[in-house]
Amino acid sequence: MRIIAGERRGMRLEPPGKNDATRPTEDKTKEAVFNILQPLRQDTAVLDLFAGTGQIGLEFLSRGARSVVFCEKSRRMAKVIQKNIEKTGYDEQCRLFIGDYRAALASCSQTFDYIYLDPPFGFGMEQEAMAMIRRLKRLSPGGEVIVESGVSRDHSLEVEEMEGYTQIFFRQYRSQCIRIFKESV
Repeated sequence: MRIIAGERRGMRLEPPGKNDATRPTEDKTKEAVFNILQPLRQDTAVLDLFAGTGQIGLEFLSRGARSVVFCEKSRRMAKVIQKNIEKTGYDEQCRLFIGDYRAALASCSQTFDYIYLDPPFGFGMEQEAMAMIRRLKRLSPGGEVIVESGVSRDHSLEVEEMEGYTQIFFRQYRSQCIRIFKESV
């Protein structure tokens, strides 16, 4: 697991432990996401919800983001995020919220240019998170919500709208997919 581009390109990050349920985003998927987001807006605020190891938020920082708020429920994974923040030297640009994503969204009053959702697959948390993001107005005008989720055999993930956001991108990568949403006009 590493940062793939920007000022910290090639820097290795602390992975989850062998017994941790966290599944880090694969480099190929991460690279595809950031290629889709090009040109990445600089000096932006990012929310990495369900942050895991923190690698997505740190990738945003390496590529020019101004700040990242990480939210992770697992105290064990929060320690991994903290190690990765210290390793990259982005301490001043990061804030780590340890707790449930609903509490994080409710207690954080700022808006974000990019919100990355990578919840545990199969529980439908992305829909509830997006509803809260909309209700609490956490996405900046023109901002994007990036959703990484598992592929379900029961229904198609190629939706046109979710919770008042319009899907502008969909791609499946093996057993996961990436969707990008913007606020509906």
